[in-house]
Amino acid sequence: YRQIVEAYWDCAVTRRGYYATGGQTNGEVWSPPFELAARLGHQTQEHCVVYNMMRLAGFLLRWTGAPLYADYIERNRVNGILAQQHPQTGQVAYFLPLQAGAVKQWGTPTRDFWCCHGTLLQAHTIHPEGIYYQCPGGLAVAQWLPSQAAWQTPSGPVTLTLQEDTQTNLPHRPTSLAYTLQVDCPTPRAFTLKLRIPWWVQGQARITLGGQPLALDCHPGTFASLERLWSRDTLRVEFPRALTLAPLPDAPHTAAFMHGPAVLAELLGPGSAAWNGCLEEPTLT
Repeated sequence: YRQIVEAYWDCAVTRRGYYATGGQTNGEVWSPPFELAARLGHQTQEHCVVYNMMRLAGFLLRWTGAPLYADYIERNRVNGILAQQHPQTGQVAYFLPLQAGAVKQWGTPTRDFWCCHGTLLQAHTIHPEGIYYQCPGGLAVAQWLPSQAAWQTPSGPVTLTLQEDTQTNLPHRPTSLAYTLQVDCPTPRAFTLKLRIPWWVQGQARITLGGQPLALDCHPGTFASLERLWSRDTLRVEFPRALTLAPLPDAPHTAAFMHGPAVLAELLGPGSAAWNGCLEEPTLT
């Protein structure tokens, strides 16, 4: 069964390629391998596929420990699960249109009941389970999401508290994302803490312990490992980011702008040429 899963991943992702957002489908159909440019449209990236491929990546991450699966989950969470839920109404976008000038078509409370309404509810329940993992010799932090974990060990409990550094993460495209990770061990305990260095980091990630810089291997797309006797310690992690271009595999002259893991898009609202008023329900008489 594992060979089937790995073969599916190889067919769906490795030998197919994906858009900057992480999606690979158009109109509920897998796009042909590395033939994505002709399928940019109003029905690109189905929400259900994003959710289920993230679940598949989660299994492969647990089996292999390879950070590429955690990177894939992050890319799709930011540009799929979060991008396909309306921040005010909570409604889902069945597809994420990637054609230039296209507008998201949001669901409504009474007129729609898509399959993606179901996976929308499921998708937001799996965020916590993808953050921390127990691994040989210690713990791994796979996703940088504000959270707290309680790890029960034979020598006593260990609590990890992950917070976003709001002083660094200012609005208007900050040049880095930063986090603090508090490790609390009532009884000092030696173990290895593995920290995922995201694929999108530009430059050198910076990790300090109690304010002192650590000399760790922090290459993007890897786990940085720190083995020590932990007690009550505070780590600070800073990931530099920049505006980058993500070209289509089969049309390098067509590209998306990205800032860190997020694909950028123009905000369209009432009065713009592409606005279609899709957030309003009809008045019934």
